[in-house]
Amino acid sequence: MNKAFLAKWKEEGCEHQRRSSPTCGKRLIGKVLSHENEEFELVSVTGNDSKERRAAVLVCLLEGHEGELRVILTKRSMKLSSYPGDVALPGGKMEENDTDDAATALREALEEIGLDPNLVEVAATLEPFFSQHLLRVVPVVGLLKSPDEFVPILSYDEVDAIFEVPLEMFLKDDKHRYEEREWRGWKYILHAFDFQSNGELFHVCGLTARILIRVASIVYQRSPSFNMQAPDFQHLQVALDFPIVIMNVETVFYLSIAT
Repeated sequence: MNKAFLAKWKEEGCEHQRRSSPTCGKRLIGKVLSHENEEFELVSVTGNDSKERRAAVLVCLLEGHEGELRVILTKRSMKLSSYPGDVALPGGKMEENDTDDAATALREALEEIGLDPNLVEVAATLEPFFSQHLLRVVPVVGLLKSPDEFVPILSYDEVDAIFEVPLEMFLKDDKHRYEEREWRGWKYILHAFDFQSNGELFHVCGLTARILIRVASIVYQRSPSFNMQAPDFQHLQVALDFPIVIMNVETVFYLSIAT
């Protein structure tokens, strides 16, 4: 935990007990933009990291009407051959002309939901996450500077719906559930969250849920209230590539038992 960040946050009256303050979301956004949170890191494409196996998603944060931080999500089109109807962050594979991960995420958001890149201030990027197809997916954290100016224009070949959810939801237990899954004989935990918007129930799970748990943990500087001891898909991939050195003892034991 970044103790200096948390101390300053508390001094300004944004500790957990007072997070409902109308100004808290704005202050949190300010901290992300100023890079006072050391856990955000810049990730760039190197010569050893092929663009063919790399993708980026935009974690676009905005301040809600009650001052809370919210994140923009989409429901993938039922026309798509892969993951139709799933909830996702705007994003996709890196293309040859993309200069970096932020360029990929912003281009995809423009194509999918009509989000003008000029309305987004890129704050930082996180470490890559692994998709089920072992694509390296880089979350790009951006802040919507003028939410009232954003008028969604959906590409219905890619997106069926767009909605917002509170970022802090991904740290709370009340909408969280998990399932045990298996990948190539290895067991892991799938985190999922249920959220209702405009009469439709959306299920946020898998890669999208993992990324948002990570972002929320960094922004709010606290761990989720639900159990994170058992490995999710990200932990599993890290453990298979870098056993014991990176994983904690509980995770290594769990992976050993699973085989």
